[in-house]
Amino acid sequence: MANITVTHTFTNGTAADATEVNTNFTDIINGTSDGTKDFSINALTVAGAAQLNGNVTLGNATGDNISFTGRVATDIDPATTATYAFGSTTLTWTAIFLDNGATDGGAIYFNASATAFIKSDASAGDLDISGFTDVDFNSVNLKGSGNLTFTGTLSNDGAAVFNESGADVDFRVEGDTDVNLFFVDASTDRVGISTNAPGATLDVDGSAIFNESGADVDFRIEGDTDTDLFFVDASTDRVGVSTNSPVCTFEIGGRLQMNGAAVTGTPATTDGNVFCGTYTPTMTGATITENISNYIRIGNVVIVTVNWTANLSSSTDYTITCTLPVASNFTSVNDAWGTGTVHRGSTIHAIVGRFIGDTANDRMTGNISMDGTGSGAEQHVLQFMYLVK
Repeated sequence: MANITVTHTFTNGTAADATEVNTNFTDIINGTSDGTKDFSINALTVAGAAQLNGNVTLGNATGDNISFTGRVATDIDPATTATYAFGSTTLTWTAIFLDNGATDGGAIYFNASATAFIKSDASAGDLDISGFTDVDFNSVNLKGSGNLTFTGTLSNDGAAVFNESGADVDFRVEGDTDVNLFFVDASTDRVGISTNAPGATLDVDGSAIFNESGADVDFRIEGDTDTDLFFVDASTDRVGVSTNSPVCTFEIGGRLQMNGAAVTGTPATTDGNVFCGTYTPTMTGATITENISNYIRIGNVVIVTVNWTANLSSSTDYTITCTLPVASNFTSVNDAWGTGTVHRGSTIHAIVGRFIGDTANDRMTGNISMDGTGSGAEQHVLQFMYLVK
């Protein structure tokens, strides 16, 4: 575009000056309004409102600086969406100050519907990141005494460290109704499940399930010197104590000791638990003094040792019956089996024939056969085993 030319010159002090000035300004107005002339002013001050219509360029080189002394009183929108940047990789702004008064602390929106944004609350106490499907952090270091709250899903594909500085700060995860579903007590270096006061390195206050999916994965607990103090072999569905290759459902690779006071009465369980007890049997068939006897029950198998005192001659054979510590409901004589002996001191004076189940009376019955070498008060011992029906 050509520069504006002045077609008249001023003659100072002549009568033609007014006409020449009017002509020159008319040329300027005509030249700028029809877009055929460039209008260049070295310095321009406008006292009042100024309106520039059409496309406006401020400065014609990157070295030209544009300064704003006044305030911007309108929105600043780009001519074309998703085209222009605010700053560059080499020319950056020092800060952006946002404040939306009592509503919030201002926001940065990332879509036209204003549903994906970052903003704080009115007091600038909480920062809200919302509307994003995923929020990826390459490296995040969170410090301070405030709270970091997630209302959606938190996914991490890399390593995560909490309390890297080793401070006395706890870590807690809430469940739907359990406020201490997972609790790390930093002051004691302990972890609690459903408790915020763990009493050991790991304290589980509730039920626990291992291998819920039924996979072929073993479970092992080490002792001080025993690496297989407790071992669950998933491939064979077996449990070993002091062995990692149990050959039956439950195998103990060492001694089994059962302590505690004798328990009298009838155990109700038939689920495989071990029950030790005593009872005084009722016996018939001779003049007998029954003594307290012992038995052990493992599931539905009962093992009994009965002892009694009888004053008999050396040649007297007799038949006796003996009640059971736990009812059996025999259906066959072969549901029970036992043998016994008669002692005086260290000498055995009798061999007991077969003791079998009495199906009619749900008891043991058998014959005592004396050997004819002794008489008087003698100790009789009967051992038998039977099945609880």
